[in-house]
Amino acid sequence: LDPGGNLLAMGGGWRESGLRKSPQPLALKQVNGRASTVVSAHPGGISDILFLNGQDFLSAASDELVNWHCEPSLDKIYYRLKKFDGTAIRKIIRGPGNTILIQADHALLHYDLDKEAVVDSIYVKQPVSAISVNTTSGQVVYAVFNTLVFTNLSSWHTKRTTIPLAHSDRITSIDFNPTHPTVATCSWDATVKLWDADSIKLLATIISIGSNDHIIITPDNYYYGTKNSLNGIGFKYGKEFISPEQYDLHFNRPDIVLERIGYVSKQIVKSFNRAYQKRLQKMNFTEQMLSEEIHMPTLELESGALPLNSSSDNITFTVKANDTKYKLDRINVFVNNVPVYGLNGISLRGENVSDISHVVSLRLSAGRNKIQVSSMNEKGVESLLQTAEVTYHPAHAVRPNLYLAVISVSRYANASMNLKYARKDGQDIVSQFKKAGWYENVYVDTLFDQRATLENIQQLRDFFSKAGTDDEVLFFVSGHGLLDQNLDFYFGTHDIDFKYPSRRGLRYEELEGLLDGIPARKKVLLIDACHSGEIDKSRIQAVQLTADLGKNHKGTVTTYTYPSDIENDNYKVGITTSFELMQEIFANVTKGSGAIVISAAAGNSYALESDEWRNGVFTFALLSGLKNRRADDNGDRSISVTELKRFVSDEVENLTHGAQRPTSRSENLEFDFRVW
Repeated sequence: LDPGGNLLAMGGGWRESGLRKSPQPLALKQVNGRASTVVSAHPGGISDILFLNGQDFLSAASDELVNWHCEPSLDKIYYRLKKFDGTAIRKIIRGPGNTILIQADHALLHYDLDKEAVVDSIYVKQPVSAISVNTTSGQVVYAVFNTLVFTNLSSWHTKRTTIPLAHSDRITSIDFNPTHPTVATCSWDATVKLWDADSIKLLATIISIGSNDHIIITPDNYYYGTKNSLNGIGFKYGKEFISPEQYDLHFNRPDIVLERIGYVSKQIVKSFNRAYQKRLQKMNFTEQMLSEEIHMPTLELESGALPLNSSSDNITFTVKANDTKYKLDRINVFVNNVPVYGLNGISLRGENVSDISHVVSLRLSAGRNKIQVSSMNEKGVESLLQTAEVTYHPAHAVRPNLYLAVISVSRYANASMNLKYARKDGQDIVSQFKKAGWYENVYVDTLFDQRATLENIQQLRDFFSKAGTDDEVLFFVSGHGLLDQNLDFYFGTHDIDFKYPSRRGLRYEELEGLLDGIPARKKVLLIDACHSGEIDKSRIQAVQLTADLGKNHKGTVTTYTYPSDIENDNYKVGITTSFELMQEIFANVTKGSGAIVISAAAGNSYALESDEWRNGVFTFALLSGLKNRRADDNGDRSISVTELKRFVSDEVENLTHGAQRPTSRSENLEFDFRVW
């Protein structure tokens, strides 16, 4: 394709054409026009085509180089033939000025198009498999199978830097980045590697995982991957293949990876670093406490301690944890991926021990209990998870109780920031779940408007702690969401300082922390919060869209869009950092409190208006899924948390024409449960 994208040139050969030396066709076609033509070109086949501009291009085959010129209408075509006796041309690429670089089997030729002559060349003992040249600096990189060679047109006879085993298989292509001093190489080993063209050092290796995921790894094992990429990698520890979760706290560093590659802004790198620091804080570690050494503690379950089946709801067993080099920091116990003793587990930090036997007492959930236990040392490295399954058969089936807590704020101490539907959202959620026939009892605690203060919210921990192991906890919050100067997310309490959210606002970590370590394992946190920030409401732009609200109902979605001066890159990065970065890129953060978190927090706030409903879009979709069981995907007349999550996400996206997409940030795939 020519540089302007207007003309396409095509040619090739077939397996017999090389032997028969029969002339092969060269086809030209206008991309946006009808004109096309075919001419007989090289005998035996065409190995490469290179456009110089919109009308001039080169074609190469065997020992021939042809310089073509065609009129825009393609009715006239001219060519000049250059023979290279004894040379098998494989590839032609642009060089500095009006020159090209010709890749032959055992030679690289620097060819001047004006002089129609080779101005320099080097001999290569083994066949060259790939080549690229920087047309500005003259730097050349070529590959001999899996060996990479860096040199320069001005000094390629005397100065070459060779990197043996640059890949584990044949290197198939090389390319320079036009704006950064970076070289990319591709190989049959299914990796792409990025090299610093100045220092000639490996920056990172990119590995594709399946069709939708990838991971980027630095030479010193730091990595950054998409959500499911960790399923495809691991550490080799002796003869064992170890899950990356064991070392994820130290080596999962998107900020380091992106900074080294150098393609993103400092603000984005800073945001990823903030997300990492938040993760360390959440795990009760500091960066200085971690170690680069690949060393794991061990943990063993007492042999035969856990039965396959139990008629008792309580079991006791002993675990033995050991570390030959460092002190032990904690023991983690999970049942169905929910941390029984909270995110920070059973603390051993004050014990100052490297070896311990600890008795664990667990209350079982009815049915299947997937019990996992691990230890973590003072350097943040986790042992391999030890897993056992116990099925608890209660004497009598008992329906769960629902503990429903709602925080909804429409009226703020700063009246200029009042919302229209937030309190009604909370009230409607309470009314709906009181009608649920699935639960034995529904216990409710509400904090509306002026009662939604930090002190009152923190007391909800006592309410949640009353829930039993098999009970369910539903925590719904609606109101403003804000970011402080450190891009931390705060839920807007009644008396929050909108200019300084950390004053009287509730941090997201504190919000989810109310559910951490409580007896109940079936926990859902629903957040319907808009980002407000320091906004002059008179400048908010309102746009109305017609929405299909379900069977026989129509309405309008009013979107209140904030002015452009706050919807800048920094603000968008902050939103992502606050909620999504930790959950998206860090392996064990999704364990968190064990709660399923479904959120509609976004840069825009939506209010739905119709004759029948007056709610925020997220709440409207939630209620719609429960009413008439629209979220019952499999038709079993019950709604699981997974079904509800899927329905709400699809419904909100449909109602807002794709402008708002709820996110589920903590997914517990092991532990789906009924909510309606």
